Amino acid sequence: MKDLFFTIFVLIFVSSAIVQSQTARDGTYWEELSYNEKIAYATAFWNGVDWADRVLGDALKNSELDDSDYNDKVLSTFRSYSNIGSTTIGNIVSRIDDFYSDQLNKYVKLINAMDIIVLNIQGIPMDNPSIQSILSSYRQR
Repeated sequence: MKDLFFTIFVLIFVSSAIVQSQTARDGTYWEELSYNEKIAYATAFWNGVDWADRVLGDALKNSELDDSDYNDKVLSTFRSYSNIGSTTIGNIVSRIDDFYSDQLNKYVKLINAMDIIVLNIQGIPMDNPSIQSILSSYRQR
């Protein structure tokens, strides 16, 4: 009987962990985070982007491709997509908060919201037709 209770407890714990790991990372998730958790999330995201930038740079530098112009173009293109200039993490969090304050964006995945935020940081206004088209596709997912 003791083993049965232990087995049931383990199954409940594992099921709970699985459900929590499948939480949608969208506006609902974002709004439940504390400010410090939002800062940590945005920091981790940008640390990942920075790490990818360095890994890509090292990979291209050490690749067997002799075409350094091609390698430079690939790295430059990646860096142009991920350039946030002097924007602070706090500003990114504020922009995400603003993004999710629009109820139409509530179910846009956080990773997709970050795409929109980066484009906006780079100077493309939210009312730009291209941004609105991308946003429309994200809202339909």
